[in-house]
Amino acid sequence: MDICTKVTLRQRLLPSGKITLYLDYYSAIRNPKTNKSQRHEYMGIYLYGNPTTDMLTMRYDRLLFTIITTNLTPQEIREKYGDRIADRLNEMMVKIVFENPTYRKP
Repeated sequence: MDICTKVTLRQRLLPSGKITLYLDYYSAIRNPKTNKSQRHEYMGIYLYGNPTTDMLTMRYDRLLFTIITTNLTPQEIREKYGDRIADRLNEMMVKIVFENPTYRKP
């Protein structure tokens, strides 16, 4: 029987933007089902880096109608969500700018 001296929980960013968790074994262990030596075991657990980005990406990929309201400028959107999302928003949205004065009291 192989003895594993160290197990580390690690994460990896997937192209979809999700984060997957896996176990990193040192030294390698023998898989009881396949009898092969392995160093990593993926856990099937996924984390979402940014729910807003994931939602926009999903709607873009599925060509879904989307309405977004924001107080952010285009530059602030690019800084907050990155070039990829900013470019997709520019491609898939019609911008309607309201330049009304604010009703908020200072």
